[in-house]
Amino acid sequence: LDPEALPTLKALVMIGEPMSRLDVERFAPVLELYNGAGPTETSIMVTIAGPMKPTDEPVNLGYAVAGVRLWVTEAENPNRLAPLGAVGELIVEGRLVTRGYLDDPARTRESFLSNLPWLPSQHALYRTGDLVRYADDGSLRYMGRKDTQVKLRGQRIELQEVEYHLRKSLPQAQVVVEMVILEGKIRAQASLVAFVSGLTAADVVSSSARNFEESMPVSQISLPGSTIQTLEEALPRHMIPSVYFALDTIPLS
Repeated sequence: LDPEALPTLKALVMIGEPMSRLDVERFAPVLELYNGAGPTETSIMVTIAGPMKPTDEPVNLGYAVAGVRLWVTEAENPNRLAPLGAVGELIVEGRLVTRGYLDDPARTRESFLSNLPWLPSQHALYRTGDLVRYADDGSLRYMGRKDTQVKLRGQRIELQEVEYHLRKSLPQAQVVVEMVILEGKIRAQASLVAFVSGLTAADVVSSSARNFEESMPVSQISLPGSTIQTLEEALPRHMIPSVYFALDTIPLS
């Protein structure tokens, strides 16, 4: 979609798929761009951010819309609120929350809460499974899904949180982080590996080609010390990738 082809369009609300950096850069300079978010279980949209500036982060979810209240709890325990600034699960409370899943009481009990010990409420509560954190201005930042968590040598890692901080350090790059177990190795010997594309020469200190069975060219790279330092300031040591691979493009499947 080319904004120049729609000269009369003054405002755009994007919802349904995660907003990308390209979306922000393309539309924010020429119209009022808003980032809407919300699962189907909460009647389409529960947060809105905007109008967005070209430098804003696409993971900025903004604030709650009318009709709901939002809470951030510990990811594995909704009975405890997460500390401000910590990553936790987004809980939605209010009139927009549906009553449950049709003919699926087990799944309804798992995702929909009748009450929480710290919250006197007459409204339904829904566990979204989305991981978020509060920014300094009180808006929410999307960090990923609970089901992208892995354990590496006993330490819990949220892969999308690692990807988020890598993208902040390499804003022009596409990033995918995975826990990789090499053939013949055991889980205890797994590594946290970052796959990146779209790097510039300034983003790489050294590079060496690697031969794999796939035809896609892959190079193992080293990132500048300043980039690693930025990651170390934002993430605990066990969440810093130990290996980085550069690809021409990130496969979509």
